Amino acid sequence: MAVSDIEYADFIDGLELRSLWLGESRVEKLAFPDPTTPFIARIETRNRWVGEDTTSLIMHGYRVRIVEDEQAVQSEAGADLGEIGVATITVEFGLSYSTAIPMTEELFTAFQAVNLPLNTWPYMREYVSSTLSRMGLPAVFVPTFKFSEPTSVSSAPIEVASGDVRASLEAGQSTEIANEVTASQD
Repeated sequence: MAVSDIEYADFIDGLELRSLWLGESRVEKLAFPDPTTPFIARIETRNRWVGEDTTSLIMHGYRVRIVEDEQAVQSEAGADLGEIGVATITVEFGLSYSTAIPMTEELFTAFQAVNLPLNTWPYMREYVSSTLSRMGLPAVFVPTFKFSEPTSVSSAPIEVASGDVRASLEAGQSTEIANEVTASQD
């Protein structure tokens, strides 16, 4: 059952973020690429929610795979060689919320597609940028999380855009949302 816009607005009005922390991190450098090769960041998210009455604990994880741009990865004959992984960055943030209205599965489905990424996306962007620098890899631009047009919580898909960089998050029943971000070097 989908949550109405009014129910969701009432839920958000009584929602407060109490704390946010780095819960888990794993970094793996897979290759030593030519630094002039353009890269793409492929981003997947995974969410876990535990709630009791008016307190919710959410673990929001990102798996960021840095790969060489597929268009740049072709043999001289023009054959596609497939994706070449450069690095994988997995990071999970913990968030604690207090709510006036207890979170339900229906509210969480909407929340994970709309508000949760808005709370964690900036931290993921900074983490990816600083981690790639520490790995000796060129920076990959991860865009800000923006809704390209006003949307209700019951509509799908939600488009996220930043200039010519696009990402898409699907609002749906799953607690795992996959999206792809095209990235460029700074």
